Amino acid sequence: MVYTQISPATDWFFRHDNPSPTGPPIVYPIAAWAVIEGKRIVGLIAADLPLDQGATQALHQVPPVPGVYLHASQLNEQERASAKSR
Repeated sequence: MVYTQISPATDWFFRHDNPSPTGPPIVYPIAAWAVIEGKRIVGLIAADLPLDQGATQALHQVPPVPGVYLHASQLNEQERASAKSR
């Protein structure tokens, strides 16, 4: 996979349902938009992975689950709270 363009994203989020039926939605802040091989645009997020000492944070594509991209103005109260917890 080759990214042909990367642009910063401001006030955008990726939301998907929690695997636990009673859990809140999972909301990731989008750090950047990436164009993959000139065809598809995807959101890039900071990984929720533990870092080894001296490692730097990396951006990754949103999880491969059904979800939606939402602007900050489209988030409901529960989604805003979920986004702040990340």
